[in-house]
Amino acid sequence: DALTYSTQGTHVITWNFDDGNGNSVDVAQNVIINDVTAPVTPTLVDVTGECTATAVAPTTTDACAGTITGTTTDALTYSTQGTFVITWNFDDGNGNSTVAVQNVVIDDISPPVTPTLADVIGECTATAVAPTTTDACAGTITGTTTDDLTYLTQGTYVITWNFDDGAGNSIDVAQNVIVDDVTAPSATCPDNVNTCDGTVSAIGLTDVTDNCIIPTITYDLTGATTASGTGDASMEIFGPGETTVTYTIDDGNGNSSQCLFTVTHQEIGEIIVSVVEDALIVETEGSYQWINCSDNSIVAGQTESSFTPDENGDYAVIVTQGICSDTSECYAFTVSGLSKNGMNQDFEVYPNPVKNFLTIDMASEHTNVRITIVNAIGQTMLIEEMDKIDKTNLNVSRFDPGVYLVQIRSDQMNRFVRVIKE
Repeated sequence: DALTYSTQGTHVITWNFDDGNGNSVDVAQNVIINDVTAPVTPTLVDVTGECTATAVAPTTTDACAGTITGTTTDALTYSTQGTFVITWNFDDGNGNSTVAVQNVVIDDISPPVTPTLADVIGECTATAVAPTTTDACAGTITGTTTDDLTYLTQGTYVITWNFDDGAGNSIDVAQNVIVDDVTAPSATCPDNVNTCDGTVSAIGLTDVTDNCIIPTITYDLTGATTASGTGDASMEIFGPGETTVTYTIDDGNGNSSQCLFTVTHQEIGEIIVSVVEDALIVETEGSYQWINCSDNSIVAGQTESSFTPDENGDYAVIVTQGICSDTSECYAFTVSGLSKNGMNQDFEVYPNPVKNFLTIDMASEHTNVRITIVNAIGQTMLIEEMDKIDKTNLNVSRFDPGVYLVQIRSDQMNRFVRVIKE
């Protein structure tokens, strides 16, 4: 029989004892293989992971079976935060087994990825939309905030977004919201304008638009006159010559646009009439027509700058230059006595331009005096009547800036002077 056995159980060896003299006996001997030692109980290290963890079957050793792989009925993979226990059984196949437990620990300790948040930019208003980031375990995370999302005022604002992975890890990320109006307002600019009396109408801007607000409009006048104001420049009185009108449209947010055009006052200027040897002479350039105011008839020398009246009375001169003409009323010049001394009384009107008080200084005393001041659109601003004067002061401080016509009429003369009010 075999002398060595490695299989569990009872085996019998029959031994023969022979004395060599023909005598022998057989004796049975039992060989018992009986494994009563359990496998070694292993120390199993924790299986750890942040988002998920999967255990691999561990092994141990057995005196007979050698290496034994554990078996379990528990799940091997876990994806929920927490600590889980797997019970492993190690069986040597000989009726001996050992049980060992192994911890599976899921513990997310990594915060979400810090995103780079682009500025939210708008010109008039800006509204932020909740941004997202990624997390190793939670996947896509949407930020939350207690700050406002919509801003209507120019400036830079900061929204603090919080990204929480639900596993005790969170980050705060700032995002800028910038409301910055960079678009200038626009408008339709008037065409260049010609005027004969210094007044204009409908030269305001049209189609005024801005992307955010109603802009403010200011204007400056440069050239023959200097003035400024807000809104529409149509009410200004334009001095003789060319005036550049500059409109500025400002949205109050650092953006503005301008339009420029010209207003050309083609007024012929003050008509200066002097008397030389009983003749009326106009010193203003242009074409002339003399009118007898008694019957509105054109008198002799109609195309000349001077003529000698045949009789006392009122006369007017029409002077034409460019597209404009002066059609002053027929009280423009009164002729009496047909003598030089009777027609040309020296006088002074000063200061001109005037601010507060206008002085009329006669060379001699005048009787039955009527002084009338008319503005550029024909409105009578002042009438002073006196029995006689040689000098007087008129208060014009309440007048608006512009050009005014002063008529001085007395028994001795009838003259017109243009005065500029500052």
